[in-house]
Amino acid sequence: MSIEFNEQEVEAAIADPSCLVSLNDAKSLKAKEDLLHEKLKHSPVSILAGMLGRCVEIVELCDPAVSKKSSFFSRITGSDIAKKVEYQASVIELSEILNEANVQAKAVKSIYSQIDCLLIDLQNKVLHLEKSQAIATHIIENRLAEVSINEQDIFRRRSANIGVLLQATELAIEQFKLNQKNALTIVHRLEEMEILVLPNWRSLILQRSLSSELTIEQGDRARAIYATVRKELHEISALLN
Repeated sequence: MSIEFNEQEVEAAIADPSCLVSLNDAKSLKAKEDLLHEKLKHSPVSILAGMLGRCVEIVELCDPAVSKKSSFFSRITGSDIAKKVEYQASVIELSEILNEANVQAKAVKSIYSQIDCLLIDLQNKVLHLEKSQAIATHIIENRLAEVSINEQDIFRRRSANIGVLLQATELAIEQFKLNQKNALTIVHRLEEMEILVLPNWRSLILQRSLSSELTIEQGDRARAIYATVRKELHEISALLN
C-alpha cells in the first residue's frame, strides 16, 4: 500500500530529522503500554486461572458414578458414606468457586475494555510510523545528497529505528487483541455455564440429597450434565494456559 505524503513534510524532515518520530510521544505511549501490561500481569484473569485450575482438580470427585447402588461391604465399612460426603462437598465447592469466578469475570470485562482505548492509540501510532518511514525512505533514496554526512547517518539510523518500532507496535496490537479475545471468550463461557449448566447441576444434587438413590433416568441425566461441566471446565482452563 502506497503511503501518501507531501513535499512540505519532506522539507520539514530534511530540516529537522527528529520530527519524523516524536520521542516524547513514543515515551508517552510506551508508558501506557507498560501500565496495561502491569494490570494484566495482576489481572483477574490470573485469579481465574487459579480458581479454574482448582475446579478441574475437584471436578473428578463430582462424578455421579459414586452414586451407584451401595454394596453390602461398602455399607459395613462406611466407605459408601464417605464417598457420598466427599461427592457432595466437592459439588458445593465447585459451585462456590464458579460463583466467585463470575465475580472475577466482571472485573476482567472492566480491565479489558481499557484495551480498546489503547488499541486506538496504537493503531494511530502505526499510521504515523508508516508515514514517517515512507518519508525517511524517500529522502534516503532521492535526496540524501542534500544533507550533511552526519545528517545522512541520522536519517539512516532513524529510518532503521522507525522500522523496528513499527514492527514492535504491530506485534503489541496483535498480542493485546489476542489477550482481549481469549479473556472475553473465557468470560462468555463462564456466563453460559452459570446460566445454562449449573442450575440443572444444582437441581440434581438437591434430588440426590433428598433420596437414597438416583433413579436410572436421574443417573443418566446426572452423568450427562457432569460430562458437560467437566468438558466446559477443561476447555476454559485450556484457554488460560
